[in-house]
Amino acid sequence: PPTQSPGSNPPAGQALLGTNLWYFVAWDTGITFSDTIKSANWRAIGASSAAGASLSLIPKDVNGYPTVDLPYDPDGSGSQEPLIYSFIVNYQLNGSYPAGNYTLVMEGSGSVKTRGNAQLNTITHNGVGILTREIPVNPTDVGVFIDITQSSASNPVKIKFYYPGYYNVNTGQLRSKYYDTFVQRITPFSVVRFLQPLQIDAHPCDNGVQYNDVTCIHRWANRIPADYIVYSGPKGVSYDAVIQMANDLNFDPWINIPNAVDDAFVNNLAVLVRDNLRNDRRAIIEWGNEPWNANPYTGPYLTNMG
Repeated sequence: PPTQSPGSNPPAGQALLGTNLWYFVAWDTGITFSDTIKSANWRAIGASSAAGASLSLIPKDVNGYPTVDLPYDPDGSGSQEPLIYSFIVNYQLNGSYPAGNYTLVMEGSGSVKTRGNAQLNTITHNGVGILTREIPVNPTDVGVFIDITQSSASNPVKIKFYYPGYYNVNTGQLRSKYYDTFVQRITPFSVVRFLQPLQIDAHPCDNGVQYNDVTCIHRWANRIPADYIVYSGPKGVSYDAVIQMANDLNFDPWINIPNAVDDAFVNNLAVLVRDNLRNDRRAIIEWGNEPWNANPYTGPYLTNMG
């Protein structure tokens, strides 16, 4: 059966004390990852008007990348404006984020446009290898906007947008996947809880019902995969990323699971933890969120269950 060593003695410099992490979102001043895209507000917009639209209108693969050419005509008739991908980074933060030269790393065939607090640029890639560009950013309350204005269905555009000082354009080396201040602040804690990053309190049901409905179901096949495009969506961060962060930053992960998971979900999560979490760490598993609490998620679900 899946087992983990107790991990009861924290390393030197760590206390027997845990902390919660907040959501990975564009409007939070707490920076977690060196790649801004992981916490970006990901949306679909009109190719000309930039008016917001539902991401569900653009067909995509399991990792969120488009399986159609962008711009994409949702109804195929031309009656609707073609849609593209857009990411908002560091939004409405009164400029409280780093200035300097950010690094755009681009794969796939297509074009990217930077705007807002980022210097206005259009970068086009032929799809061969990796293209990098340094983009000056001058922070204000507006934030940074990055649009994938063109993308090929057969070789979709994939981007990363690193804070200054993390990606070396000459060597192609990434210094750290985590932001330095985050690492410094998380280091004293021996346990880290991922309730909010996993979006447990409003985790969308696979069958489309409300999350406190007794018929709700969450299946392992529909979880967020390891290489998903963002960690800021309705289902939050991947369990793979949680485990990797625990390994990299030396803490015990407190992992929440949605209310209505099936047995296969639990079994597969146990195997993922067993096979990937360091043997000197332990995983703490919490079902839902404080089932004794009348929060909008687990409490009503139990009440409805009778």
